[in-house]
Amino acid sequence: MNKTARPEDAPSGTSRRVPLALVALLAARALLGCTSSMEQAPPATPDPAVAPPTAQPAAAPTAPPANPSTPAAAPSSCAARIARVWHGRTRNDKAEEYTAYISSALPKFRTIPGNLGYQLMRETVGAETHFMVISYWRSRDDIRAYAGDDIRKTRHLPRDAELLIDPEQAVMNYDLAVINLDCPR
Repeated sequence: MNKTARPEDAPSGTSRRVPLALVALLAARALLGCTSSMEQAPPATPDPAVAPPTAQPAAAPTAPPANPSTPAAAPSSCAARIARVWHGRTRNDKAEEYTAYISSALPKFRTIPGNLGYQLMRETVGAETHFMVISYWRSRDDIRAYAGDDIRKTRHLPRDAELLIDPEQAVMNYDLAVINLDCPR
């Protein structure tokens, strides 16, 4: 008898949905629409002779100064209220091509009213490379103006069907409930 695959049956690291805790961690470390540019150059093509750096766990948040008279850093003027999270995956042999492709499309986000920036992340897991884009928005109305009434529907790039494995049809739009982050200057 054939058993239908369920997410809990998938080997560790192969789930197609991104755990909420990971999204929360990534959103907390995001640049949340600060007045400084969030745009960064796409990653360079890795040198196969150089081993990739080992991922380090995020540092624990520091406690506020013990003495209230000690000047603290001024709060940043971040205006992001929504994090729009997209996930896709490709075969490893297409990862560099997809990185270049999506990196060339992402700067257009900054021209959309209400968009406050974005991040592109990638991770190789086994034979696949996963991509995540988090874009930051002032409001759901701004996302609606960009994406249409169904803001959960993915806006696919023209070559996604060619380059991605089983392109996902939905994105997540998270309200940023807590923002405790200094924006880089």
